[in-house]
Amino acid sequence: MATRALGSPIADQSIRNPNFFNGRLLTGGDLTREQQARAESDAQLGRAHGPGIATGLEVARVDGSEPGLVRVQRGLAVSATGRVLMLGTDPVVKLVQAAETASTGGSGDFGACGALPGAPYVAGDGLFLLTLAPASFAEGSVPVLALDPVNARCSSDSRVDAVKLRLLRVDDLSIASTDAAAVANLRSRAAWAYLRGAGWLAAHRGLGSAPTPGPVVAGLTDCDVPLALVYMVGQAVVFVDAWAVRRRLAPSAASTPWSTWLGGTNDTLAEARLLQFQGQLADTPALADAPAAGVLAWLPPAGMLPAGTDWRRFLGPLQPAREVTLAPGDAPVVLAEALRADPIELDGAGARRMRVYRLDGGGPLLFVRDLRHVRHAEQVWFDATRGALPGADDVQQAIEQLRATTCRHRVLWPGRAPESALAGLKPGDDLVLCFEPGEYRWERTFVIADLGQVHLRGPGATLVNVAGECALRIEGCGSADVADLALEGRRPGSGKDKTGLGLLGALTVVDTAQVRIERVQARCADAEGLRAAALVCGLRTEAVGKRAAPQLLVSDCVLTAGADQQGLLVLNPGAAQLLRNRVRGSGKAALQRGIGVGGRSAGLLQIEGNLVRDAVCGIGVGISDSAREEDPALSAERVQIERNQVVLQLRGDEKSLRFGLFVGNADSVLVLGNHVRLPGSAGRQLDVHGLRLHGLYGAQLTVRDNLFDGFAQAVAFQPTDKRGELARLWRVEDNVARGDEKGFFQAVTDFKDELVRRDNHRLERLKEDKA
Repeated sequence: MATRALGSPIADQSIRNPNFFNGRLLTGGDLTREQQARAESDAQLGRAHGPGIATGLEVARVDGSEPGLVRVQRGLAVSATGRVLMLGTDPVVKLVQAAETASTGGSGDFGACGALPGAPYVAGDGLFLLTLAPASFAEGSVPVLALDPVNARCSSDSRVDAVKLRLLRVDDLSIASTDAAAVANLRSRAAWAYLRGAGWLAAHRGLGSAPTPGPVVAGLTDCDVPLALVYMVGQAVVFVDAWAVRRRLAPSAASTPWSTWLGGTNDTLAEARLLQFQGQLADTPALADAPAAGVLAWLPPAGMLPAGTDWRRFLGPLQPAREVTLAPGDAPVVLAEALRADPIELDGAGARRMRVYRLDGGGPLLFVRDLRHVRHAEQVWFDATRGALPGADDVQQAIEQLRATTCRHRVLWPGRAPESALAGLKPGDDLVLCFEPGEYRWERTFVIADLGQVHLRGPGATLVNVAGECALRIEGCGSADVADLALEGRRPGSGKDKTGLGLLGALTVVDTAQVRIERVQARCADAEGLRAAALVCGLRTEAVGKRAAPQLLVSDCVLTAGADQQGLLVLNPGAAQLLRNRVRGSGKAALQRGIGVGGRSAGLLQIEGNLVRDAVCGIGVGISDSAREEDPALSAERVQIERNQVVLQLRGDEKSLRFGLFVGNADSVLVLGNHVRLPGSAGRQLDVHGLRLHGLYGAQLTVRDNLFDGFAQAVAFQPTDKRGELARLWRVEDNVARGDEKGFFQAVTDFKDELVRRDNHRLERLKEDKA
């Protein structure tokens, strides 16, 4: 291996220019060498710019009476050898001729391609490559000075650098059928081969591997510049596909191992892939009406479809879930970004899905390959192993899998109009709505009406109606499930709301068959007279008999009622469970009623584990027992009031009823284990009962194990009539009253035979209690 010294000239394969000086004897050979040196220098510059077509040289089929004609537009190209080829006219070329001829004039008249060494022209059916190649010939004559006896008396005046068109057969691609689908598939497969689709994909799997070359064409040299693929049947031109082989000028990558990753060749191929697809679609518009996989071999990484295309049918398994609107000004950026990716082989394994854009304001559809580095959900990589979602390769697939296994829901956040959460919903549709944490200040009631299943969640969210008593009203729905919300009505209403309820709560749920309210905080403001409640649920009186009686569960709620207002109001329930709720006053004055159940009918009522404080009336069932004969009061099937704590607060000027517990008009009554307390001496001075029983009762009534503290009369039992049962069992036993008075029980004597009283005791207060 020969070594070179630094700074020493390296002249291998260098251009050698003749040295001209005065006194040198010049010959024709010297000037020829000077022309050759200049031509080689120009060729080196051409090779540096890269091979391809600079301008023009478009090839189009000529339809007419004579078959086999194409028109070639004038233009400029550079061959792989660096030779600049210029076509100065727009010739119409007959591709099939009876004999080979050669043009010797400079008029631009072209004959057949001619027979070049190793590349004879063969006419007939098949796929051909049309190229532009250099040609040269001598033109004119000049006299010669006979210095050399062997010289002729005259020689050529000029040597013309011309071009010629060559048609070379492509033997690697053929079809057995000539129907439209087969021809379209041949054209697509030929483009895939010449655009180095499969080779490019393989080269990207390993750095340094070279892409597979295109089909072998006998006689093709580096002096040829490919112009178009031509498919001929019976001397007729079936199609001309330019961009399968046509390339614009572009140099190769500076580093050969990176040639498929970097360099101008990548850009020219990306452009050619797009334009070839668009050209074939323009020549055969019916392609857009069929599945691409049925007629095409590949798709570019981005392309345009006519506006009315059924893109789901065309893309088939590559289709996205939906199309996306795109601003026209953003389309060039999206297109350029997508073209950097590899094309998609339609029968290849692992072909990725597309994304479809509809240009805003009209225009074609743009489809692009879903690239992971572009920030769309379909294009952002997702770790399916860590996410435990097999097969989810991107975020969109992960979202779709999660949507298939979880509830779809809508979201509200502070500052967003509440009605936006209901957009697009039709009567009977289901709603799952999540409130983001924060305070929602509205000047109206947020109404959700006539839907199917309604689920509301909002940990850390507070809904405030600053102009009314109701922040949220759910009405006429199939079911309602409300949890972890805080609600507040800051201005009590008139107590005669247009809904017909009389009272509205900060949360109001009416005329809804299934209601579940858990861990809700609700608050209403102070007012003079009963005009608002913290929570109202049930069935409006005018809807009784028209709608199913609701099934209610209200549990673990914190309800704060303003002065003279109500904590929890339940109307006409089919069944109601009121469990472990905390009802209290706002601190300024006593609330009017803690928990009330009213209306015209009720089924099973279970009121258990509740705490009511600062109320004039604690827990009452059937408190509307003063109704007219034609509008009878509540008649409950079974009432269970168990293990509740009630602490009353009286001012002394109340005009309405005052009690700790009240039950009226029920077939079965159980009052068990409650603690009812009236602090101070008001209970001994006012007509206040710890438990008041007033109304119609059925076969069973049990009052047991209750503690009444601070009442002059612990229990008042006042049945109003007999229901005609054959036997009754009314028992008041094992109860304790604490206070200074002697009386414990007050009963109407007409019913004393049905009443069993035993082991009820009044205990004096302890000294520390008296304080």
